[in-house]
Amino acid sequence: MNIKDKYPFLSASNFIAIEGNIGAGKSSLSTKLSLDFDKELLLEDFASKTFLSEFYSNPERFAFPLELSFIADRYMQLKDIDIQNKKYVADYHFLKNIVFASVNLQNEELGMYHQLYLQMDSLLPKPELVVFLNCGIEKLQSQIKLRARAMENNIESNYLLSINDSYKKNINDQSDIHSLFINTDTLDFINNDDDYNFIIHKMNDFLGKKK
Repeated sequence: MNIKDKYPFLSASNFIAIEGNIGAGKSSLSTKLSLDFDKELLLEDFASKTFLSEFYSNPERFAFPLELSFIADRYMQLKDIDIQNKKYVADYHFLKNIVFASVNLQNEELGMYHQLYLQMDSLLPKPELVVFLNCGIEKLQSQIKLRARAMENNIESNYLLSINDSYKKNINDQSDIHSLFINTDTLDFINNDDDYNFIIHKMNDFLGKKK
């Protein structure tokens, strides 16, 4: 039995999003799922983000233009996907915008951004499942170090904790998000087939219960 037949609900799903903190393994898992289940892959292009390295050096100065850049790019990528005729897996959910903005922005900027987010979000297709890869700060920092992006060298543990808290709060506040939290502290889903199968079994079971 091939993997698509073994996990029919996951195979049939038209739109899945993988979420989690910086360094959680979102892109790695999304890429693996796209190959195994013949889904189109939607990845964020961090290399093209004009303000990202500047933000890490001077967050107060560059937070607002960075968040505007992210929300525009994510909206443009998601607005035309055809979930009626194609299958997708993305390494983010549009909610990611408000998760990070809630940490990085304040007062009037956050208020304006939130209104923009609500308008854009109302026009976008919604995933059938959002998988949140939940792991501790120590593992996040280890994986951030392994991928060796120079701009991420000085990310502090308190910042990662704030992002974790914002994810949990904002996902729980959204009744229309079908979220599955998976603790990945002891999992290596890229190099260990048992760990990967554990995750896709959870996803398939979750989607099956929705039918």
